[in-house]
Amino acid sequence: MTTIQAREILRVSSELVSPPEVFTRLRTLLDDPDWTPEAVGRVIENDPALSARLLRVVNSPLYGLAQPVDSIPRGIGLVGADELGRLALATSVMRAFHGIPDSLFNVSRFWQESLRDAVLAKVIADAHPHRRRLEPAFLAALLAGIGQLVLFRVVPELARSALERAEHRDEPLAAAEEAVVGCNHDEVGLQLMRDWRLPVALVQPVAARAGEAVEADHAPLVEVVELAAKINETVYLGTEEVADPLAAIQVLPHWERLGLDAGSLGDLLLDAESRFDAAVGAMLSA
Repeated sequence: MTTIQAREILRVSSELVSPPEVFTRLRTLLDDPDWTPEAVGRVIENDPALSARLLRVVNSPLYGLAQPVDSIPRGIGLVGADELGRLALATSVMRAFHGIPDSLFNVSRFWQESLRDAVLAKVIADAHPHRRRLEPAFLAALLAGIGQLVLFRVVPELARSALERAEHRDEPLAAAEEAVVGCNHDEVGLQLMRDWRLPVALVQPVAARAGEAVEADHAPLVEVVELAAKINETVYLGTEEVADPLAAIQVLPHWERLGLDAGSLGDLLLDAESRFDAAVGAMLSA
């Protein structure tokens, strides 16, 4: 399926032509080599609701900071401007898709499942010897399925028909979407991310799912996001029917390619469990 069709899907909705305004302002600022933490703080603090959400997330067990963060500038000092910018994008995007009727699609459950992917990706990335290079893992995993929300926003009835077809026929969702809609959610999500000019690191996992080659520099990040999704599908969602879910995960090739010990899976799952509820409470609460 061509990207032209995915692009046409996006053109139907003027609301999705541009990314959230606060992210655009932050991206412009961070592209300036002379940016300062104070300037980043002022951009975020201009949106009191966003500031409150970010402080709630940064103070949650998701980050496990030793000291409480009581201001955006202090948050920048502790977690970094790039990370706070990614969180600003995450919380803004999560609110951009409010309004999809529950009768068509359960958006809350979608974000909970995406947050599970994201927390698992963060835990895996934190265990990696080059964890700094994998800092975008949380947001990359969180946004990896965003194309599905776009379809339910722009062509809701067709998206619902595709989902029902996939469930009734035990068919891959992407194949059902291609048959019913004309393109799949990975293609649509990829086009949206490129239209929004999101960082390449965030785009690569979706590009890989859409069948594009992975850039070598971003291969470990893609591996982390894919491994997190496999764990979620097999251990939590049960979409992968196996007799021993943990054993099935431990034999995946992602571990070796990432240089991680598959025997650490149990500890990683415990760590993820301790952070997941906090992530849901911090990012999905009003």
